Amino acid sequence: MDVKSFRSRMIKLGLFMLIVIVGFPFILYGLVKLTSCGGGGACGALAAMGGMILRPLALVIFAIGVSKAVVQRCLHAQLSRGWVFMALLWMLGSSSFLLGSLNFWGANFGMGLLAISPPALLLFLAVFTIFLSFYNGEESSEEGRIDLQVAWVLSWFSTGLALFLHFPAVKDPFTKLFLLFNVFSLQDIVAFNRTVSPIISLAPPLHLVLSWVAPITFGLTLLYIYLQSRQRLMPEAHRLGFQ
Repeated sequence: MDVKSFRSRMIKLGLFMLIVIVGFPFILYGLVKLTSCGGGGACGALAAMGGMILRPLALVIFAIGVSKAVVQRCLHAQLSRGWVFMALLWMLGSSSFLLGSLNFWGANFGMGLLAISPPALLLFLAVFTIFLSFYNGEESSEEGRIDLQVAWVLSWFSTGLALFLHFPAVKDPFTKLFLLFNVFSLQDIVAFNRTVSPIISLAPPLHLVLSWVAPITFGLTLLYIYLQSRQRLMPEAHRLGFQ
């Protein structure tokens, strides 16, 4: 998939998810009016069921579409397929926001969303998709460049740091799936949380600083890689001026 097709696909998927989130109260209102539930608890139950079914369905459609587009774009740009896995983790880590924002409170309660985490990892997905929308790939002449290798290492490091900082947001969707399909018992999940929580806990000031360092580093490294790719496409005179 070339950059133009990828850009068009991601704009459509982004608009789809934005319309779902912003327009979901109106969708539930129309559903209630359409069924003439008669008011009271019946309408609340209907709204809760609609929120528990329609929003996850929209998220699945969005995740499949994004994953498919990222796979095709990474193959075209000769990038690691590990970025596809990262994109899935970013969406999973933002699932409470994508599912719970402007949803009916009864639906959120039914899905176990007692609190909606800020979509910090969604920022990484947005930055990476913008990068893929303009980056044409690396040529063979650039394969041995140390600066580009360091930039890619820093981009992976910042991604791992962000997943570490937001581990609870990434862990919660997996926990719900494991409990739903009886992969682990509730006692196993509680024991795991007690073991992991002290390891990943950081002092609030350090957590705040690293929460800013990770996305800034990620964005700057991808920007550097993109600018280097643009430099090789410039005419020689412009390239000397760019340097």
